[in-house]
Amino acid sequence: MTLNGYQWLTGIRIENGLLKKVGAQGVAERVNEALQNAQRAVSVFDEQSGQTLAETLATISGAINQPPA
Repeated sequence: MTLNGYQWLTGIRIENGLLKKVGAQGVAERVNEALQNAQRAVSVFDEQSGQTLAETLATISGAINQPPA
């Protein structure tokens, strides 16, 4: 399962023969679980990226507001 930064599904891989092995319900459960895991990973990444951006902007702002030495 692959999601982009907007949490849009961009890729999914289902093993050959999985449908026969675990049935439609089993595949659906695995897909849903993988989707939830991918959404959590994207959310964590977005949160960390936002925090890094805020810290960088604060550093730049501080540097701009300092008078020249």
